[in-house]
Amino acid sequence: METYKAVFVDYLRKEMARRGKECEAAVMARLSVEDQQAFRALLPMAWISPQLGARILEAAGAVLFADHEDPIFELGRGQAHNDMTGIYRILMKVATVPMVIGRAATLFGTYHRKGAAAVEHQSGAANGVFLIKDYADLPAGIRRSVGGFITGLLELTGAKDIRVKSDESNPALWRWEIAWR
Repeated sequence: METYKAVFVDYLRKEMARRGKECEAAVMARLSVEDQQAFRALLPMAWISPQLGARILEAAGAVLFADHEDPIFELGRGQAHNDMTGIYRILMKVATVPMVIGRAATLFGTYHRKGAAAVEHQSGAANGVFLIKDYADLPAGIRRSVGGFITGLLELTGAKDIRVKSDESNPALWRWEIAWR
């Protein structure tokens, strides 16, 4: 079922082009023939299965961020920096972390046709929890990229000592514990 918007392909293609044809070939070599064809035809506004999205993220992460502890987390982080350009980048400098995380939760439905996101945060606290509920089959690769995306967003606000830790213990309610200074 196509429940995941493929906006991430724009960032992946930019990164692969920046790094050269060898990089693209290495990513493609990690995908099945069917997934290669899907990736080449994919538009950022297309709805795809989360499983296809996760396979593409896994393949690209392994090549683009091979030297990182969690390559897919780094993809999510990089995507946040890529996506927040122009006026958004300026607004990120004046936005509070809770405001940014709350907005990310509000926009979740723009990119996912399944599940819902929310934020738990006490006013004035330098921590919170990002939640995704009703999406038990959200693939691990996408969940890892969510953690990276949250980290990237917080970096753009100027927050320091950012910590994002996922809690995978309850598939009915995925959690990312977030702390910052």
